[in-house]
Amino acid sequence: MEDRFEMRCDDIYFPFDVRLSGLDSHAEWLQKEVKAIQRQFASQHQISSSIDNKAPASTDKHLVASIDTTSTPDAEQLIQNKMESMHEELNELSAYACDKIGWHQFSIENTQ
Repeated sequence: MEDRFEMRCDDIYFPFDVRLSGLDSHAEWLQKEVKAIQRQFASQHQISSSIDNKAPASTDKHLVASIDTTSTPDAEQLIQNKMESMHEELNELSAYACDKIGWHQFSIENTQ
């Protein structure tokens, strides 16, 4: 009887453990993704600042930029959007895991 009960518990909790390790892996992947975006923006900023430093002073100060900078998100905005997306996804995964825990607890109570 005890062996049967142990096997039943393993069947119930093992999928939950796999799901949690999947959540950890996904969170790590998202953190790496954010770091990659931060590095990309840092390198772009370094390139543009180094170009600006070497350029001679222009006498045409009245020229308007040809790119609409208000329509392009800056690095901080992109990082903020990615973080919000990560937060929403982790909340969804957490809710899923909590639902599974409740179902498994209910299943254990039924076996007793």
